Amino acid sequence: MTNQAQSAPATTETRSFAEVQKSIEAEMNEQELTSSRILVLDDEESTTDIIGTHLEYAGFSAVSKCTSPSAAIEHLQYHPQDLLILDIRMPEIDGLRILKFLRQKTETRYMPIIVLTNAQDQSTRLEALNAGASDFLNKPVDVEELVARVRNALSFKRYADRIEQCADLVKRELDRDALTQLQSRRAFDNYLANEFSHGRTSDLSLILFDIDRFKHTNDEYGHRAGDQILQKIGAIVDSRCGENEFASRIGGDEFAILCHHPDVEATASFAERLRQSIGSFSMTYKTRTVKSTISVGIARFSPRVLTSEMLFDMADSALYHSKRSGRNTVSIYSQIEGELKEERRDHSLLERRASLEPLDPKDGRILIVDDEPVVTSMLASQLTEAGYQNIEAENNAMGALD
Repeated sequence: MTNQAQSAPATTETRSFAEVQKSIEAEMNEQELTSSRILVLDDEESTTDIIGTHLEYAGFSAVSKCTSPSAAIEHLQYHPQDLLILDIRMPEIDGLRILKFLRQKTETRYMPIIVLTNAQDQSTRLEALNAGASDFLNKPVDVEELVARVRNALSFKRYADRIEQCADLVKRELDRDALTQLQSRRAFDNYLANEFSHGRTSDLSLILFDIDRFKHTNDEYGHRAGDQILQKIGAIVDSRCGENEFASRIGGDEFAILCHHPDVEATASFAERLRQSIGSFSMTYKTRTVKSTISVGIARFSPRVLTSEMLFDMADSALYHSKRSGRNTVSIYSQIEGELKEERRDHSLLERRASLEPLDPKDGRILIVDDEPVVTSMLASQLTEAGYQNIEAENNAMGALD
């Protein structure tokens, strides 16, 4: 490395989406442009000196020069650059090989690379373009053309960087619930799907909870009070969660926490502490004291849980069991599974009877009404042969009504 001038490392700024968007629309100022980090790689030291001098004279303050391809690659690894000016023909390592190598690396994939060449044939230029060259400069280098091409390449690079920053901020905003600052439903769905797709489910449990009688709270105190309650509960959840928990607000007053705990008892203990913390806080809103409780459902992964949707449905069933049991309690799906199946069976039977659509002949009750006993007897016999068991016959109209 010869006559190397390094710029200070870039600082990471936390900026809002609006600020980044505004910076994209604004033109890059001169100081930002001329402080860009530029590396010039050519096996002829005279060429690197000439280019470096011209760029420094044009105001660029962070120009590094190198005559060794291997040293340049090492320099790029530890000192990221905004632009590389690369000789296409070098004896140690061919410039095209370096170009292809840098385009395969994540760190340098989108770095602008201006190729230096004295070859005028179309095939060399096409080969460089196909390898990932951003632009060309002919030897001997014209000073005005050099400065113009460097400025254009850096301008596009800065613009692309800002676009990428803006995209990252949009993603972060989509993954963050604006009211509670917990993760969003989108982030929750992605996280849960990734846990299943990557096989990270052996110790996975899901906690679902919602706020008891939250609609009543909104109706009585107003939605502004409801928002403050959601914010407070979000803060409590966040303070309780560590690296083994992934907390999100999945909609309205519903929250979800994905946990990597050794067993379901550990998850239940965590959920119980959370329930008690939320139940013990109170909030004053317009001189009135507002308290909230939560109902909680827990489901844990097992080999028979084939999909993330199944895990969610199990936790959801446990949550509604808590609500039907009087609220402000924690239910574990595995402990109430038999009870839930019985409830579903009874509910399904009631639905079938209410809709008069029996799913099985033996569940249907049939009344035959005719004033002639021979008719009712014949019909009852035929229906019995067809599999119907609950058959009654009546030969008197008033008796049928009764």
